[in-house]
Amino acid sequence: MIVDNLSRDVLRALHFPQEGDDSFKPPTVSGISTSLNVSFSAVASKLREMRETGLIPKKLSMAINGAYIKRTEYLLLGLVDRRGASEVEEAMRTDPPRYVLTFHRANMGTPNTAIVLVFELLAEETELEARARELERSFPSLRLLPGRAQRLEFPTIEPSDSYEKRVVRNLSVAGSFERRVLRALWEDTDSTVPELTDKVGGKSYRTVKRVLDAMVRVRAFWLFPEIDSAAMQDGSMFAITVQLEGSSRDGTIMLLKELLRDDYVMYRDYYADTVPFGCVYRSRREYESILNRLNSSGLHFVVFDDFRGFSTKNCPLD
Repeated sequence: MIVDNLSRDVLRALHFPQEGDDSFKPPTVSGISTSLNVSFSAVASKLREMRETGLIPKKLSMAINGAYIKRTEYLLLGLVDRRGASEVEEAMRTDPPRYVLTFHRANMGTPNTAIVLVFELLAEETELEARARELERSFPSLRLLPGRAQRLEFPTIEPSDSYEKRVVRNLSVAGSFERRVLRALWEDTDSTVPELTDKVGGKSYRTVKRVLDAMVRVRAFWLFPEIDSAAMQDGSMFAITVQLEGSSRDGTIMLLKELLRDDYVMYRDYYADTVPFGCVYRSRREYESILNRLNSSGLHFVVFDDFRGFSTKNCPLD
């Protein structure tokens, strides 16, 4: 598929919540059409094309704020050859370990024979070494990089009233109503509020909607499309991960949007100390031009080229 300007804009609009969102209103064709000032039929056609070509799946994926559910997550980086990378990717798609939440593969900078694999793991600090060794035993060609385990910190928002405080408190309690709502949404991100009400049971539509609205305001979860760059006909994706190092997260995101302009299709705003952006490029010259703009910005960043990955669908909830 050729990723044009409308594809890019629709991909950006499929992320929820975004700045200013304070209630549970995930993206719809009608809403995207209005926000982009593009006809309903054009948006619907573009979404259908992206799904049918495999650029994105039919349903959005979901990330849960680990700070509220009291789960610890780490990133592990490893190197592997191309054959080994395919072996690991297949295993992560078909039978991933329970503790692996996401998997990505990429080149570090320009293409080379060694491939970087990135695993997002559920692990307490005391478990991390054992899980790293288990991955290396399962995949003999994988060499995890020493000292590259990074604990993921999630941003939190101070509750604005007693109800939000209760929702945040209950999100850390196994089996709570709030967790049941979150789990039901995880299992089907297309679910409407009435459908979620039926699934969790025992509470009214109004209560479920109020809980979801509160979770949106405190950013307890995020919905987003997983992009498969292998479906692109005219380019590929690369990821830029910027280290905040004391800088304002919102200010850094604003600067990156300005620097990347037409090139980015997504970014993750759910890490406290890093900001990853996913970008599309059509030629090495275009890719290098983007990197030159970033190099002149003074930002501290890492680039992963030929980037693709996916969620393993393992839920971080108990």
